[in-house]
Amino acid sequence: MKTRKERQQASRDGATGGGRATNAGTLFAVGSLLLAAAAPCLSFAAGLESPEAHVLIPSNLRRGDTAEIFCSLRRGSLPVAFQWLHNGKPIRPNRVGAAETTGTAQGSNSAEALWKVDHRDRRSELLIENIGARQIGNYTCIASNAAGKTSFTASLLVEGE
Repeated sequence: MKTRKERQQASRDGATGGGRATNAGTLFAVGSLLLAAAAPCLSFAAGLESPEAHVLIPSNLRRGDTAEIFCSLRRGSLPVAFQWLHNGKPIRPNRVGAAETTGTAQGSNSAEALWKVDHRDRRSELLIENIGARQIGNYTCIASNAAGKTSFTASLLVEGE
């Protein structure tokens, strides 16, 4: 059975998971706090806030247009790393996307969509030149920092497709 002093110490330690008092009156606590919450959440150990992002996709796009898709950071500690997905697959910047083949009066013409990515401190822009049917789909922006990560998905539609 615990003594009164041991019970008092255990009561004080309950909030942190463990601790000890020194002669100087300082309490050293050891423990952890697990938060199960949607972004954003705070990382108390490092004083960081996990990111919360939002994606903006233009509407009324037509075949051959250029689409600028923005992922903006609403809140969260810097630095933040951004990544883009198209239908769940990573987009490699400055690479040609799925090739589009279109028919013309003069014959067959191959047009290629090009993905370009521009990252800034609090935003990322995905530029898709010469969009077509193969660029239709879900675009996901993943924002991550030392405190956590979040993702936001929006759909790109092309008129007449």
